[in-house]
Amino acid sequence: MNNQVLSHFDDYCCTFRLIKSALNGIGADISDLNINWKHIFDISDNMSVTALVKSGIDFLPDNQNKPENDIYILFKNEFRRQAVMDSNQMYELKLMQKEFEKAETDMLVMKGCFFKKIYSSSVLRYMGDIDTYVRFSDFKNADKILEKLGYQPSKMGGHDKIFAKPPFICLEQHFTLYDGKNPAIKDYYANILDRCTLKNGFSHIYEMTPEDTYIYLSVHAVHHFNYAGIAPRIFIDYYVFREKFGNNLDWDYVYKKLNDFGYLEFDKKAVEIAYCWFGKDGNGLDKSSDLQLFLASCSTYGTMEHNVGIRASKMTKTGKKPSKIKFFLKQLFPDFDNMKAQNPILRKFPLLLPFVWIIYIFRRAFSSSTRHYYGNINKASSDFYAGMIRELGLDNQKD
Repeated sequence: MNNQVLSHFDDYCCTFRLIKSALNGIGADISDLNINWKHIFDISDNMSVTALVKSGIDFLPDNQNKPENDIYILFKNEFRRQAVMDSNQMYELKLMQKEFEKAETDMLVMKGCFFKKIYSSSVLRYMGDIDTYVRFSDFKNADKILEKLGYQPSKMGGHDKIFAKPPFICLEQHFTLYDGKNPAIKDYYANILDRCTLKNGFSHIYEMTPEDTYIYLSVHAVHHFNYAGIAPRIFIDYYVFREKFGNNLDWDYVYKKLNDFGYLEFDKKAVEIAYCWFGKDGNGLDKSSDLQLFLASCSTYGTMEHNVGIRASKMTKTGKKPSKIKFFLKQLFPDFDNMKAQNPILRKFPLLLPFVWIIYIFRRAFSSSTRHYYGNINKASSDFYAGMIRELGLDNQKD
């Protein structure tokens, strides 16, 4: 499961050192590494951390190995592309806030939009899409506002509606911040705007408090893990947030809530890894840690191999062999809650379920990209992912 990282360990190690360098404004020492700069570019691009790595390269002392000119041009061009994307996203966000305010429609700005503000430069924090929250009852008003701004609806999911505005803008407009089964988290996010603060100068545009932003970082990280693994860039957010806010948060409140959710042990491990990788005194990527090698392989949003491995492991009892047939049937026939999440029409018309099953089977189950990894479902794989779940403190999660 970790062969990809191990076979190119020096390149991954260099990538993490350069990110650490960019975050802390210090030159990296990479003299002990045998590296391939083209592969480092590919790793950075795959993780969506190219801007940070390019900045780390710019901090390299003259006595360090630097990329060939043609490879450095790849980094520069990608940095420029992300800078254009970043400026477009920030401009569009301002327009949206202005129009929602004018229409007296409440909107919460969340996730990457917050984190971009606490990096030394917003372009250093990759954001694939703009994430907002609007009450479901306000979706019709929101549709009109977004249509006026040139947004085209592309998909309705179980917890959001996705809009596109080519060439750079993707918008995820959430109507719930959590669609899992943990009752404590469900209750906590049922009326999220009641705990949010208004942005300065607005009467309808909200932001989470720093405490709630941090709590949601962990909730979202666990969501990513359950889907396909946790991207390394999420641990960058942990580090940047902790360095920015330090002791200025009500940590007693934060830890109590994380404990209520069953995520306190996970949070401790996430912070430990973040500081190991990116802290000024951190030792960097640990070759002897299966957990760190696994997390380093998780790309930008996780991988389909991890998706199958984690889900198969979670549905296998301790000491038992995983069942490919059981996994396949679960893939074909997810429970009703999952079907509702993927097909919102079932919320209003549950009797349509048999017809949705038919469409689902033909459109998703047999064409799903996960099918390529069914052959990897075995006891060794199940034990490996069970170990990752246990090390992250998620073996008793209620999701």
